[in-house]
Amino acid sequence: MLWASGAQTPSEAVEKEVSVPYMGRVTSGYIQTHEPGMILKLAQDVRSGKTPIGELNSLVGPKTAQGLVRADLSRIRIPRSRKGGPAKSDGASVSTSALHESGLLHVLSVPEHSPEVLSFPPLYEGAQASSILTLTAPVDGPLTAILPENANFKIVEMRLYDGTLVRLRDGSEAPRVVARKTSPPWTFSAEAGNRLIVKVRFKPDFQLGKNMAGPKQSVLTLAGHPDKTKSSTGRPWKLLIPVKGQFRGVYIGVLAFPMPADILYVKPEAYKPGATYPFKATLRLVNPKGAAHGTVKPVSLPTAVTMSPIDISIAKGETKDVDLKFSIGTFGPFHIQDTAFPIRVQLDMDGRSHMLDYSLFVYDGFHHWNWYGLEVGSVKMNLSLYLNSSGDYRFSMAGHNSDFFRGRTILAKGFFDGKQYFELVGSAGGSGHSTEGVFNTHVSRENTDLKAQFVDLSKKKLKYHIRVFPPL
Repeated sequence: MLWASGAQTPSEAVEKEVSVPYMGRVTSGYIQTHEPGMILKLAQDVRSGKTPIGELNSLVGPKTAQGLVRADLSRIRIPRSRKGGPAKSDGASVSTSALHESGLLHVLSVPEHSPEVLSFPPLYEGAQASSILTLTAPVDGPLTAILPENANFKIVEMRLYDGTLVRLRDGSEAPRVVARKTSPPWTFSAEAGNRLIVKVRFKPDFQLGKNMAGPKQSVLTLAGHPDKTKSSTGRPWKLLIPVKGQFRGVYIGVLAFPMPADILYVKPEAYKPGATYPFKATLRLVNPKGAAHGTVKPVSLPTAVTMSPIDISIAKGETKDVDLKFSIGTFGPFHIQDTAFPIRVQLDMDGRSHMLDYSLFVYDGFHHWNWYGLEVGSVKMNLSLYLNSSGDYRFSMAGHNSDFFRGRTILAKGFFDGKQYFELVGSAGGSGHSTEGVFNTHVSRENTDLKAQFVDLSKKKLKYHIRVFPPL
C-alpha cells in the first residue's frame, strides 16, 4: 500500500529528513554482508510467490537462494543495533557481523561455491594452468584451504574480497582485496558474506617411475568454523573439491600460459541494453625451438561472450605476450555475480593443439546511498538504496518500533534534486507484540526517469523524507 497523494497526515505524526552523500559502488557481496534484512525479505517473497527466485539468485547465488527458500525463516532475527549515520564504502559504520548474527546463512549445509570440480586442460611438461574456486563465507570466522602438495597440484594464491569496488589509477574499477596470500598457511579470518578465491596451479613435473604421463587427481579441502565470540548459532562446515588434470608427458616445443588465468570485468557505470563491451586476456608463449606460426580460436565461451580467432607468429627463442580480444553483451548469465565463468581457447601451433583455460568474473556494481540507525519518533531504522548500472533499483528499510503498546506506519520517500523517485511503506506492531516491533520491507523495480537521467543522478546526494505515524 502506498500513501495516497493529498491525504491528511494522521495526528501524532513525526517527520524527519536526512541528506545522504553518494557512497560509491559495491557488488552483491557487500549487500550480503551488510543487508541481511533485504536478503531475508527477498527469500520470504520468493517463498510466498511474490518474487521470482532469479532476483534472489542475483544477490546470493543459486545454492544459497535454494537453501534460504527451503529453510525455516521464521526463526531468523535481523540485528537491530547499527551505528547511526550514513554508511561508509568500507562498511565501517555497519555491524560487520550483521549477516552472521542474523543466522541468515546458518541455515545452509553447504556454502555457496563454484565450481564443483577443479578441472584442468591436458598439459605437457613445462606447461602450467590455473583454476579458481570461489566461495562465500557463511559465518564470521577463519577459512582454511588444504591441498596435498605434490609434483602436479599446488595452491598458489588466496584472496578475500569485501564486496566494494575501488577506482584504479587508470580510471577503471576493480573489486577490493582485503586480504591476500601467496604462501601457506592458507587461512583467512573472514566476515559472513566475504568472497574467497583460491587459485590452484597444475604444473606437472615428469619424474621417471614416479610421475609419468596420465590422469592426475587430488582433493582440495575447504573448512570453516564460526567465531563463537560473535554468535553461538553458526555451524562448522567442510567442502571436498575434486581436482583433476591430464599429464601428456615430455614435449619440446612452444609452450603457452594464460597470464593470468582470472579475468576480472566490471560492468560500466551506465550502459545501453543490447550493447557489447570489449575486454581482453593475455596469453604468454615461450618458444625454445625454431620460428612457428599458429592460430588461437575459442572452444567454449559463456553466453553473451564472443571472441574472434587470431593468427600468431613467434620467432626462435622468443617469449611473447599476445592479447586475446573478447566482447561481452549486457545479457546472459552474469546476473549471478562473483561466479567464475569458464573460458577455453585452443592454440594450434607446431603441429599440436594446446587447450588453455581462463576464468571470467563479472561484477555489476550498485551505486548506493545508505543511512543506518535513523531515529524518527519511536522508530529506529536502516534505509538503503542500491541503484544498478541499468537504472533498476532496490530500495529497502528495516527497523524496530520501541513503543510497547502501539504500532506505527512508516512512509519513506527518496528525492534527487527535489524530485521524488522512490516511495515505500512499512508497518510495525508494538514492541510488546509477537513481532517484537520489527519491520522489514523493500521494493525492487525499474524507473524510466532514472534510466533517462542515470548518468546525471547517479552520484548526487539523495534526500530521504520519513514520516512515522500510528496506523489509520
